[in-house]
Amino acid sequence: MDFCEILEKIAHHIEKNAEYLDELDAVMGDGEHGFNMKKCFNTVKLMLPEWREMSNVEILENAGMTLLTAGGGTASTLLGFFMRKAAGAAKKETVYDAKSIAGILNRALESTLERSQAKVGDKTLMDVLIPAVREFSEEAENGDIRAAAKAAARASAEGVKATGQMTAKRGRGFYVAERGLGTADPGAASLDIIIQTICGELFKEG
Repeated sequence: MDFCEILEKIAHHIEKNAEYLDELDAVMGDGEHGFNMKKCFNTVKLMLPEWREMSNVEILENAGMTLLTAGGGTASTLLGFFMRKAAGAAKKETVYDAKSIAGILNRALESTLERSQAKVGDKTLMDVLIPAVREFSEEAENGDIRAAAKAAARASAEGVKATGQMTAKRGRGFYVAERGLGTADPGAASLDIIIQTICGELFKEG
């Protein structure tokens, strides 16, 4: 799995959907989520030529740090934090299979939960990240990384859809209350784009 290629594809899909993400955020926040995510991942994209000779773990760590420092807002900061924690956990592994990746994701999720304090039902990107990691982990027990990726992709899509029926308990969306009903959380939507891109690559593994 080529991490640089995946990051390039993520940047492409985020840019393609930036206007849609801004439209979601116009209801929930300041209307700039898509623009900010595009800026962050374009910054990552610009760094890819320097990273191509690095290991996947090093690429993941550098991408996480880039997102953390790109100034894109809460979603990109949390994503960068998650990626850095995942890279740290990955350094302790010698074999990368479905079960070990599940362990890496769960350790990164645990740290991210402590940092964000958000949970399922708060109408944040955690409504996508938590179920995606949990479904990947459950399916990974069978040792099939493609099946685990498909389970994560389904959970992610269901998670972002569910946020449309929630009133936000955190972030700027909290202040619009019921006016946010019917609109998906933009952070959840952008994370779903990222997860679908990653899992789409994992479908091809094996």
